[in-house]
Amino acid sequence: MNDIQREGIEDFVHLAFVHKKQLDMYIRSLPDEWATRGACYTLEQVIEDELKALVYLSNEYPAEKHNLPRFINQLENKGIKFSDTTVVSAALATQWESITRYGRSFNYSEREFRTVVNAEKEVFNVLEEKLKEMGLEALLTNNDIVGSSEIDKESDPDPTDDSDNIDP
Repeated sequence: MNDIQREGIEDFVHLAFVHKKQLDMYIRSLPDEWATRGACYTLEQVIEDELKALVYLSNEYPAEKHNLPRFINQLENKGIKFSDTTVVSAALATQWESITRYGRSFNYSEREFRTVVNAEKEVFNVLEEKLKEMGLEALLTNNDIVGSSEIDKESDPDPTDDSDNIDP
């Protein structure tokens, strides 16, 4: 691992924690329209930061695009696998990233949001494992903003939940 890759890992791990704190703020304000947009956008950013750190950890460089399935594919080509649910959730989060930034109306359901939150947890767990393997676990604890997060309190989606979509 070269210095650029190490800095990339450090930067994206830090950004993931920053974005998680921003996400906490939005989650506390749901279902406000702007909080909903902010939460969906920021959740994508958390996953993107974590995936980019993983790409650096796999001795590659991430593309400068907001395309989570592309990062997952890049990682899977290096032997890092994710569940089918996480792959599908990554595609949904990528859609949210552009829709929420450019002001178009979008359909959002609480169930989808919780499913993407669980995908983030899977990505984070893989990141945590890889950081420990590389002896970089200090990045998880030496961060001044590490702590409990609302995203970590989200529950698994209820498979019987048939709630209607919310159209902010």
